[in-house]
Amino acid sequence: MAALFNDYLLDYAPRSLNDMQLKPVDGALQVTGGIKLWNRFPGVWLPTTMRGSIDVRDERHLVYRPDSVKVLGVPQAGMLKALDVPLASLTPFVRKGVALQGNELVFDQYTVFPPPVLQGRLASADVTDEGLVLRFKRDASMPVARPPAGAGTSFVWIESGDVKMFDSLVVNGRTLIRDSGVVGAASMRFDLYAYRRDVAKGKVMMGEDGGLVVDVAKR
Repeated sequence: MAALFNDYLLDYAPRSLNDMQLKPVDGALQVTGGIKLWNRFPGVWLPTTMRGSIDVRDERHLVYRPDSVKVLGVPQAGMLKALDVPLASLTPFVRKGVALQGNELVFDQYTVFPPPVLQGRLASADVTDEGLVLRFKRDASMPVARPPAGAGTSFVWIESGDVKMFDSLVVNGRTLIRDSGVVGAASMRFDLYAYRRDVAKGKVMMGEDGGLVVDVAKR
């Protein structure tokens, strides 16, 4: 999420937010960074800390609702609420797929993330010590994907579609991404957007049926 903001959403000027850092705190999401009122005032970034929850608004949208806002260490949420001044009027923020609306930061999961596009039906969102966990509803009209036997308990299975890995393109591919070094109930760690880094540490194998098995365990 921090990379999404700093490398993608905040890559413009003038802007109201800067250098956003996010971390889970007691089931809530704490956001720290710099803020400028109305994108310009004052001429320096004011240290700001927000804490709140992330919820699912509908099957497409996520909402971050800060219930605590501190600027220069001074609580502001209560005063803004008493004066009926929404955050959006002080720190306007609208980018592709995300907008500050009133006191809520609304994300459109179809457009806010870089490719590949997510088009799942959101069911829930939880902030855990491991990060933001999204769960999706199953579309009953779609066939159930069948990962190969021995995939383990934590893996990525890509069925159909074209898969491009480095300079190779597999058409109508079947790709299993796993970590043979993970045992028991432990979860595999894999960064889809930095797949080259993770895959290069392991190995890629192709079966006679053309399916790919990507083992990201260090060689």
